Amino acid sequence: MTCKHINKVRLGDDVGEKVLSVTVGKDKEAQTFSIHKNLLQKVTKYFDKLIATEDGQMGLIFMKDEDPEVFKMFYDWLYTGNIPKAPASFTLDKPASQAEIQSLEVELRGRFDAHVRKLCTLYYLGEKYDIQHLLNNTIDIIQDAFHEYGTVFGPGLLVSIFENTRTGSKLRELCIAANVIHTDRGCDQLRRELIMASIMAEGFFEEMMTWISRNFVMFGRRYAEGFDNSKRTQGFSMLNRKKLCPCHFHKHTNVKDAHKNHKKCAVPYLKCGHQEESDESMDRSA
Repeated sequence: MTCKHINKVRLGDDVGEKVLSVTVGKDKEAQTFSIHKNLLQKVTKYFDKLIATEDGQMGLIFMKDEDPEVFKMFYDWLYTGNIPKAPASFTLDKPASQAEIQSLEVELRGRFDAHVRKLCTLYYLGEKYDIQHLLNNTIDIIQDAFHEYGTVFGPGLLVSIFENTRTGSKLRELCIAANVIHTDRGCDQLRRELIMASIMAEGFFEEMMTWISRNFVMFGRRYAEGFDNSKRTQGFSMLNRKKLCPCHFHKHTNVKDAHKNHKKCAVPYLKCGHQEESDESMDRSA
């Protein structure tokens, strides 16, 4: 079972010869990227209006409000289909003391958190430009990162995500699903962080309750298939892509882009068993 958006970008023969000069950022931080016009328009319609301007007709596009470092990630993905993975482990060349190991773990967590934030910012950019292929590739990398590291979204990152994404965003759903499904670990800190996110992130509580009401079956799978903290890559988790539909957190306007039989993977929303009564029948019963 594969999703077409999991595959790398294929440039094909329609890249063309027209190249745009895209300047990203302000002042000394600005960087300029040379991008094939056809390739850019192939993945998004966002730039069409910029290309239609007087500067755009001369092949010049200016994007002062974007982060050059994040745009570079988009640029690399555009030409290679690759998105850098977050560091989730470290290796030791020689025996180390407990203090040295703890220092390496702290350093790793810092690098992991910084890279995940960049990945989330890349996702924000994908939502802004409406690049579904980029969104789906990026969320897979984010999902894998948390699964391999063995952690979930912290409150600071949750707030950032809810501030920078739209209602119904798949990244929002992943945040909620990953954090809520792991509350069975008995971790008081995670529960406190969920409460904090409900207070700090506008819309978080409402979307969390909606997700819970629609996904009770996931809690059943979690109980049936188990989860071992010492073997975090095994068992059922909303972060374990091998246990879910390949397109579970993907966005597809065209269902043909999803994997074959994707519709059969959808989890039906739980519905009330009571049949709706008309106002007339209620009046008669009164």
